[in-house]
This record gives sequence, C-alpha cells and structure tokens, in this order.
Amino acid sequence: MTPKQEDFVKSFSSQAQVVFSEMVPAYQEGYMAYVYQTSNPQTQKRRLRQLNKIFCRLAEEPSFYLQPLDKEQGQEIVTNWASLSEDSLLAASLKESLWGKEPPQAQGEILRNGALVAFYQLSLFSRIGHLVLIFKPGLVDKHVMTTIYQLVENEVVQKGHIDGLRLKATNTATEALYEQWGFQFKEDLSAEGARLFQKSL
Repeated sequence: MTPKQEDFVKSFSSQAQVVFSEMVPAYQEGYMAYVYQTSNPQTQKRRLRQLNKIFCRLAEEPSFYLQPLDKEQGQEIVTNWASLSEDSLLAASLKESLWGKEPPQAQGEILRNGALVAFYQLSLFSRIGHLVLIFKPGLVDKHVMTTIYQLVENEVVQKGHIDGLRLKATNTATEALYEQWGFQFKEDLSAEGARLFQKSL
C-alpha cells in the first residue's frame, strides 16, 4: 500500500484493516475517493465508521464477485501466481492461458471481499465447456474454493448453449475436489501430466 493508503487504513479496526489491505488497488482507491470526496472532517469520520462496519461484516460473512479480467490483474497472475504455484504444469501454462493466440469464449476474475482469489477461462467445443479455473496460491479452504466454482458454473449456465464442463486435474487433491463438485473421470492425459474430468449441466 502507498503511504496515503497506510494512513487511511489506520482509521479502521484490526479486522477491517485486514480486509482493506487485501483488496485490489481499484477497490482501495474507490473507497478512499468516497471518503475524501468531501472536505468536511465530520463527514469523513462518519464515512470511515460506516466502512469499518462494512469491512468487519465482510470478515464474518465474505462476499464473492465475478467480473471481467482486468489486464493489470492478469499480469499479476502471470508474474506472481506462477512463481508461487507448487503445480509445475500450472506454472508453465499460466502465461499461455491468459495471453494465448486463441481468445476464450469467456474470461473473468473472482474477488472475495475485493481481493483477487481466482480467475477462469472457458473455451467452448461442441457445446462442452473446457474450463480453466486457477486459484490464488495458498488458498486451501475447500469451502471457499467450492463457492468460487459454483459462482463460475452459475455464470456459465446463465449464458446458455452449453451441455457440460471439463476440467483438468494434476493431483489427487484436485481430483477429489472436482468429484465433490459432481465431475467424473473422463480421460487420462498422460502426455500433459493430467487427468480430464467432465460434468453434465
């Protein structure tokens, strides 16, 4: 955070500070602009108290939001997530996934309380969606991961013209998670070091 953002966040409780500090820059700047768009100190204090309550509530009841992938966020995924990932196949394919020659039918990022936690891409072949869903390295909460997947699936279903989804798994933990989401083993992709799973919609 910038020095101005650090001063801003000192106005919050420790719980609210964590929520704000993890937000993407655009969200941080938006909240700061909301507070300082007035020069009235009393109004600023009142808005800060309101935000503190909102952030504390988010800490207890997280909010998830899916939006188009921002280019700056995409660059963060390529440069930071790939280097932090323990999945060598994922690390090698991240850049190609984001900036490949063939643009996907759909692409977006998922925010949790304004913090980037995942991104997805969907390419459609014969009404079957080939889904790339990548979580931020270090995210291990299965409940959060399932919530993220459900958000993406709902988005895909709403767009229509799709009969099923496919996902690639590179380890047994990921396979178990996909099976919890209703996917079934489809094909062994040994050349890629992965296994293909499919789900009907």
